[in-house]
Amino acid sequence: MNRQSTATQLQQKSASLSKMLLLIWWLTAAGVWATAGCAWIFQHLHWVTSQKSPGAFVFALAALIIGGLWLNNALKRLNVSGACLVYLLIILLVGFLFASLYTFSSIATVMGITGGMFAAMALICSCSNRVIPPVRQLYSYIFCGLSIAFVVNLILTSSFSVWLASILTVFIWGITAACEATTLEDLIRVADTSEISGSLRCIVPGAITLYFSILSVLFRITVTVLEFINGLVW
Repeated sequence: MNRQSTATQLQQKSASLSKMLLLIWWLTAAGVWATAGCAWIFQHLHWVTSQKSPGAFVFALAALIIGGLWLNNALKRLNVSGACLVYLLIILLVGFLFASLYTFSSIATVMGITGGMFAAMALICSCSNRVIPPVRQLYSYIFCGLSIAFVVNLILTSSFSVWLASILTVFIWGITAACEATTLEDLIRVADTSEISGSLRCIVPGAITLYFSILSVLFRITVTVLEFINGLVW
């Protein structure tokens, strides 16, 4: 009887974890797609920077970097409204930076493919109804992302630069997102998912974690390299 009860509890925990991961992936996909939408709005309204006036670009880039450093320690302490606001600001900043650097067609293709990768992960999780282990997540990210990239680029007859950008983006973003698998599980375990507010306190920070995973990993690598250099010098 105790074994059956334990097995039932484990199944319930696994189902809850799977459900939260699914929602996190959907929200991440929505954020990636929204970035392309924001880039289109900025370009349509001509709110982009040029080489002659790069001030706004530098400000947006600095805000993104400083915000990323701050989020590294403050993300878990944010309430629901604060996390939603931060996620929106990140999307706007990235959309502005992309709009200032690339054409909308290339942004839409690359971000559409990347968002599709996260959406595919959500669909896989929904069909299996169980938690995907971190190693399998890595394989799934890369397989889904590359598959979508090949299909979309073939249909759109994309240029070589868009092909390369989309493949590198899904490959690198897939790896960095898979590295955050344990972080997402920790967020879900400590959250009270029985209430909507508790679920949102898990889902929104989880989506921010995945969206920001590339910069987070780059930051950790930079800190490690600086510590290594400092150790050699001293």
